[in-house]
Amino acid sequence: VGADEIPWISDQILKHDVVRVGKQLGASPEAIPDLEILKRENVASLLVAPVVTEGNLFGTLACGSRDARDWSDRTVREIKVLGELLAVNYLNAQRHNRLQMSEARFRAVVENQTLFIVRWLPDGTRTWVNDHYCRYWGKSREELVGESFLPLLHKEDRDRIPHTVNMMTPENPTHTHIVRARLPSGQFGSQEWTDKGLFDNTGKLIEIQSIGRDITELRRAEHALVESEVRYRGFIENSSDWIWTMNLDFQHTYSNPRVEHILGYTPDEFTAIPFEEIVHPEDLVEIGEKVPQLIEQKAGWNGWMIRIRHKDGSYRFVESSAT
Repeated sequence: VGADEIPWISDQILKHDVVRVGKQLGASPEAIPDLEILKRENVASLLVAPVVTEGNLFGTLACGSRDARDWSDRTVREIKVLGELLAVNYLNAQRHNRLQMSEARFRAVVENQTLFIVRWLPDGTRTWVNDHYCRYWGKSREELVGESFLPLLHKEDRDRIPHTVNMMTPENPTHTHIVRARLPSGQFGSQEWTDKGLFDNTGKLIEIQSIGRDITELRRAEHALVESEVRYRGFIENSSDWIWTMNLDFQHTYSNPRVEHILGYTPDEFTAIPFEEIVHPEDLVEIGEKVPQLIEQKAGWNGWMIRIRHKDGSYRFVESSAT
C-alpha cells in the first residue's frame, strides 16, 4: 500500500502522531477510505509509529495483523522508544564515520546493521533480548532473560552502570557509552550501547531499553592506528634528514628537530617564518613557476637544489625532495 493510497494515515505520521487501528477505532470520517484500503489488504489491526529525532521525521515503525486486536499503551510506548533508539544509533554512526547520511542511507543502516537490542531492569536483569544478541553470546533467549548482564562486564565498566542508571531522568533519558565485556572466547571485547530509560507516570525508572553493537575490531584498529602514528612520529622526529611539510598556500605546517642543526631555527621558529622570507629570491621565482604545475600533475620532485636562509642570515644550499 502506497502512502498516496492512505492519505489520512500518512498525514498523521507527518504530524508525528501514532496511528492505531484495532478493535475499538473510533476514527474520524476522514479515516474511512484508509480503513477500506486496509480491509482490502486483509489488515485488521495496524500500529504505525513515527521515528522522530531532533524534530525530524526519519521514517516509521509499523506492526500489522490480520486479526483484530487492540494496541496497549505499553506496546505503543515500546515501539516509540525502539524507534527513538534506532534514530539515536543512526546519529551516533554519523559522528563515528563523519558522514552526512541521507534518509535512504539511514534506512540502510537500520535494515542492514547487526544490532543488539536488550531490555533490562535497573538492577541489570534482562527482560528481553533479540535474536542477534542470542547468537552473539551463543545462548537461547530463555538462558539470557532473567539473568543479569553485569557479571559479563569488566569491573571498571560494571561499577559505572549504577551511576549511568541514576543519571537517567524523564527529561534526559538517553545515554551512550562503551563497555568491555567478556566474550564467549574468554577475551574481553568492546561494545557500544545507547540506553533509553522508560519511566512510569510518576517519573520512576522502570526499565531500560538498549541498542548496541560490537566495536571490538574498530577499537583494535584505532589502537593500531595510534601505535602506528607514534612509531611514525618517532621515526620522523629522530631522523637524520630534515623533514618538513607545508600546505598548498606555501605555509610551513611542521618541521622535525633536524632543522636546528641545518638552519639554526627551532621547529617552532621555522614554521612561523613565511616561505617567501626564507627562500632565496631567485629560487622563489623558479618555485613559483614550477610547483603549481607539479601540484596539478600530482607529481613530486627529487634533488632540487634550493637556497634557504640560515638563522645567521647566510644562505645554505638544501637538496629538496618532495611528494
